[in-house]
Amino acid sequence: MMPASETAKPFIRQDWIREKIQVRSNSFYELQKPEGCFLTRKGVPKGLYILRLKIDCESEEFTTYISIEPVGGSQSSVQHLKIPIQTKHANLRIPLVLRQRSRIRIQPIQDLGLFEATFSVLPTTQGGCLRLLRQWSRPSNNQESATTPLQSKEEIKELAAELYCRRALRHRSWLKSSKPQKTFKEKDPAYRMYINTIESGLKPSEREVKHWLKINPDAPLISIILPTYNTNADHLRECLDSIRDQQYPHWELCVCDDFSTLPHVREILEEYTRKDNRIIVNYRQKNGHICRASNDALALAKGEFITLVDHDDLLARDSLFWIAREILRNPQANLIYSDEDKINEQGIRSSPHFKPAFNLDLLLSFN
Repeated sequence: MMPASETAKPFIRQDWIREKIQVRSNSFYELQKPEGCFLTRKGVPKGLYILRLKIDCESEEFTTYISIEPVGGSQSSVQHLKIPIQTKHANLRIPLVLRQRSRIRIQPIQDLGLFEATFSVLPTTQGGCLRLLRQWSRPSNNQESATTPLQSKEEIKELAAELYCRRALRHRSWLKSSKPQKTFKEKDPAYRMYINTIESGLKPSEREVKHWLKINPDAPLISIILPTYNTNADHLRECLDSIRDQQYPHWELCVCDDFSTLPHVREILEEYTRKDNRIIVNYRQKNGHICRASNDALALAKGEFITLVDHDDLLARDSLFWIAREILRNPQANLIYSDEDKINEQGIRSSPHFKPAFNLDLLLSFN
């Protein structure tokens, strides 16, 4: 039980308004101007609070600005916090000491584009506020929090004044960690949002696929045509693994190696034929390029439908399931096509190619 003096006051959740920030879905937003911000619609009552702020964006270095703006006060009384951040995923707990009713303004990032954010202002006790103030205001000391007793309101006032006058705020724990290494920066954050919010909701579960297979015993055999030639070992393994990992089981993989000169290609193909009897390989004795290699692979096929896969492609785990379902829904179809995108060595997807409904002119003029 908290002492009566330590009990935080009940607090009605604040409504936030957005300025030059557009909501996309759930906690996803798009910054339209560098000065875009979140702002409490009304003033927060005088007291002690914790601002909980979580930001996920594409920039590995950005600055978050927080302002405490007294209601009806002059601009000279506005207090600012500047927090330089060196990570794509920031999770902050900021102490707020409000000497009068004030509005809270948050400028999460400055680079235009998509970001994810969740935030709230919650009341706290003197002890909770003081612990946070010490963490933000004083140099690192592993024993300090355990040995220093909580002091009076005067210490809160002193540490808050120190905190809000600093030019750049830095949590003391950040001094212990080095700057994170640079990683691939996604070119199209809007596509990441699509993957996380739309595509993820369309994925069939294992149970749904098993049920569909049970009620569709006539599901077709799909022959996958795969020509190879001196393929990178990692790319070839990933390609083969993506096929073997399909939720839809009725497939065969027809591979033709176009007389590769790198010995690892044959070694990998032989390894996978031993793993899975649905994989059939033909080894050409002379290099014939991709057309002849593809036709030789096609000669091995027994399936009702053929799908073409390049030797460094990856298939989404549910891709053959959707193709098979479409075949049964439209048995008269001669051609079924799908969307596609690019993927880099770190597994980050980009450059999506969303294709329209069937358009003969487009098909004849564009790959």
